[in-house]
This record gives sequence, structure tokens and C-alpha cells, in this order.
Amino acid sequence: MIAGGGPAGLACGIRLRELGWEVAIHERRDYPLRKVCGEFLSPVGWSRLESLGAIGHLVAQPPPIARARFEFAPGSAVAFPLAPAARGLSREAMDTALAARFRALGGDLREGSEWTESVEPGEGFVDARGRLVEAGAVETWRGWKGYVDPGDIPAGLGGDLLTMLPVAGGYCGMSLVEDGRLGVCFVSRRKAPPHAILDSHPLLSQLSDRIHPHAAISGFRFHGGRDPRGIGDRLRVWPPLVGDGMSRALGAGIAHAEHMALGLPMPRQEGLDFAVAMILHAAMCSPALRRAADWMPWRRWFLARAYRMTRG
Repeated sequence: MIAGGGPAGLACGIRLRELGWEVAIHERRDYPLRKVCGEFLSPVGWSRLESLGAIGHLVAQPPPIARARFEFAPGSAVAFPLAPAARGLSREAMDTALAARFRALGGDLREGSEWTESVEPGEGFVDARGRLVEAGAVETWRGWKGYVDPGDIPAGLGGDLLTMLPVAGGYCGMSLVEDGRLGVCFVSRRKAPPHAILDSHPLLSQLSDRIHPHAAISGFRFHGGRDPRGIGDRLRVWPPLVGDGMSRALGAGIAHAEHMALGLPMPRQEGLDFAVAMILHAAMCSPALRRAADWMPWRRWFLARAYRMTRG
């Protein structure tokens, strides 16, 4: 039994079905799921999606993302190529394709069904319920996502470009997804309305009336739980700056299933990559460190190197 039908839970379920296991996945919502996500899929993530047999269930092919532009201060930015290119794929499209693949393999996917801790899970239980939310906890984060329709995207945004901008208490990323919309997703420490965070950057402020809100979450941490049955965001939330969370979730689900099938202890998630991602995340959230980075003569090389190192 798997609690949670996101990328990690579905990837685990698909691989277990391919290995001959009987699997039931409980997902408390109905597909397509609305989730806060940067929707950037690395080449490794795309290969994992392909290995799971889910690509054939996508209704549209995701566009390539071959360039990135990071802004450290208004009017000051650095651009560099993403080699190899990534892809822009919405969580709705990816989750729906994975769900279709799981069902095609004979998996039992129960929408609108929530597992609670009052129910004894028994052997073979996997917890893939996503981010732990802690109401009132100190030093938690909030995430928000919206979309700009294809006809409303300003010149200079979209195409094969990933744009990263600083906002109050965090940063915001923008890139195209498979249906031509521009995804706008921010993470911030600020307990302020989304429009206030968007208005903290001039470009986003001009764009805010064109952004259609899609999903939001608050009260989560990047370090999650410690349950050995947990996978994906249940254990660790990869920062959107360089974390490649969708790819990592797929990889965690695949690895968990393969270890279960062999009767091996569950694998530990990557520690060094996560530490590097968190350092870069913290730097992007700090105005002082962003100003310092703006003066680094080798920042372009460093960002390109960090991309290759941290993209799962």
C-alpha cells in the first residue's frame, strides 16, 4: 500500500507492478492534481519518466529549456546555457500520465481516498504523502504557483528560457510548460499575500494581472520527516532553485521499489547534492549574498557547474 499518488508514490507503484507486486495507491484528491511545483524536468528526470513508460501517456510533449537567466539585483543578471537541455512539464500532466501508466499495468489507484495514521499500514507500506505542513512552526516556507496564458506572455520571456528572479523573502522561477502557458512559481519566507510578494519585483508586478493563480502551500520545511517508509517530499523537499524536485521524486520512488523487491534496506537519499542545493537556495534568498554574487567574475561558470551537479 502506498499513501500518496504524486511522482514518488506513482513511480514506486509502477516499478513494483512491473516487478509483479500487487499495489494499491491511496490519493486523497482527484486527478489532475493541483500542486505547487517549479515544473522543470532535467534530462535525467525525462529518462526516468521514459523508463517508467509514462511518456506515451502525455497529451503533449514538453518544450525544451536550453537557457537560464538568473537575476541577482534589478537590472543585473547572468545568462548561461543549460547543457543538456531540460524540459518544461506541468505537474498536472506528469502526475496524470504516471497515473494512467500505473492503471494500465493493473495497479489499484484509489482517488479521493486518504490514508490516516489511525489505520495500521502493515508490511510493504510506503509513505509518499508529500511535504509535511506544520501550522505555526518557526522558519517555515510558503510556495505559490500561477500561469500566464500563451497570448499574454511578454516578449523576452518563455521560449526555451528559464528565468529566476528575486522576490521578498525568496525567489521566483518562470518557464514554459507543454501547453504553451508560462508557469510562475515562487518560494518565500514572507507571510504576506501572494500579490505582495509578486509586487516586490518590478517585472512580476507588471505581469501580476495576467497571472492566473493555480496552487499554494504554506508551513512546510525543506527537511521533512525521518520515517524510513517515507519517500520523495515526505523526507526532503528539494529547493526549486537547483533541486530538480520532480526528477528526484521519480528517482526516489524507483529506488524504493527496487530495494523493496530485493528485500534490501531502503536507500538513503542523496546528502551532498541536497546540501549544495540548500546553500545555493540560501544564497538566492539573501539580498547581501545576491549583491556579492553580482560582483563575482566567474559567476556564469559557477552557475552552469552547479546546474550540472545538482540536477538529479
